[in-house]
Amino acid sequence: MSWIIADAHVHLPSVEHLASLATSARRNFLRAERRHRLADAVSRCLFLADLRDGTTFAQIRSLAEERRTPSDAFALHPTREAQAVRLAFHDGCALVLIAARQIVTAEAIEVLAIGLTRPYADGRPLGMVLEDLSREDLLLILPWGVGKWLGQRGRIIADAVDGWRGDQLFLGDNGNRPFFWPLPPVFAAGQRGRCRNLPGSDPLPLAGEERQAGRCGFWCEGVVDADRPFASVAALLRDPVTALHPYGAGETAYRFCRNQLLLRLAR
Repeated sequence: MSWIIADAHVHLPSVEHLASLATSARRNFLRAERRHRLADAVSRCLFLADLRDGTTFAQIRSLAEERRTPSDAFALHPTREAQAVRLAFHDGCALVLIAARQIVTAEAIEVLAIGLTRPYADGRPLGMVLEDLSREDLLLILPWGVGKWLGQRGRIIADAVDGWRGDQLFLGDNGNRPFFWPLPPVFAAGQRGRCRNLPGSDPLPLAGEERQAGRCGFWCEGVVDADRPFASVAALLRDPVTALHPYGAGETAYRFCRNQLLLRLAR
């Protein structure tokens, strides 16, 4: 059998951190594969979300096209898609990097637009963002965030999920959610087949956090097309027959409190 394992929410501060992120993702993916007994052929994917006006993925794509690499540990190879680059370690292990954008709406709700390579302005209402981006061949993820799914914003997200009739919208559990914090009730909609869960590690903007890549994510049965990785993965995920299996433990109480304190100090 063939499998796909993916981290659906990854941030990379700069290309200089790519070697650390890729090595960590590889290690974390292999650990999850052993735990879930994913033998035979496994394709490993990272959905790499640039923040507003970010150019990290574009830089990686340029390096791949120029046959250059920021590390001696791997090589970068372009694909036939602008949204995907193949990162190949010299021992044969490979990662597929898929472009994404993180958009912050007027309500301070995050949207991950998987497959979007161009800049997209922050500050528009959630409904407008989803309606606009649904016209493109993208995957859209609403990732969980600390305090961002409570109160009025939680109701806005629930209304968006209840009113959604397409196959592009997903929810995203998050590697920063502590183990004691339950998922919001709207995630139950995914269990009913609407807006299913595509988790990701969501490395924080703190030193060394890129090493969290691959710690949380999902796996499913399927094959990634080497020439058109994004199109093949997107088709699988939009197919309701594809069984999606989240993996990854919630954050410890110590790390959660520590990271929240460091984020506030950084601001």
